[in-house]
Amino acid sequence: MGRQIAQLIEYVFSIDEVAETIAPICLSFVHSATAAQRDALVPVFVAVFAKFKDNPEAFVAFFNYVMELSIESDFQLRQFYLRLVPLLGSLVNEEQTNTILPSVGLRAWDKVSNVRITAAQTLHAIQANAESFACTNDLDAFVQKTAKVLAKDKHPEVRSIALKLLH
Repeated sequence: MGRQIAQLIEYVFSIDEVAETIAPICLSFVHSATAAQRDALVPVFVAVFAKFKDNPEAFVAFFNYVMELSIESDFQLRQFYLRLVPLLGSLVNEEQTNTILPSVGLRAWDKVSNVRITAAQTLHAIQANAESFACTNDLDAFVQKTAKVLAKDKHPEVRSIALKLLH
């Protein structure tokens, strides 16, 4: 269902309609959704970002809201944020990328192992799509540094993913 809504956002709704209707619904729904519903919202959020690309004010407001998800007390919202990050590479500018990366790195120390697993998966996806992220900082060095932290994690799945990142 999320992909169909994303297509509607791309092809049917105007920027104003997305800003006035779709984005507020997404922002409220992400807090009350089940895990499966949140997963379905990922392409919708990406479509909203893409639609807002031509409206810097709306884009920055939506970006700031999404950044707040990275520090939510609900671990599932932190995971949602991490799933969204790799898909934003071509949509965010250098300054925004330099804001996103430290927030991903902080999740390496998250108290919830599922968030650390998702953080490792996110780093893997970022590394695989590095060319889509505008970044003055050395993206590979960031991934390697964070992967070293995750490689020492007590959870075997976190370690496994992190070790694949190290080269």
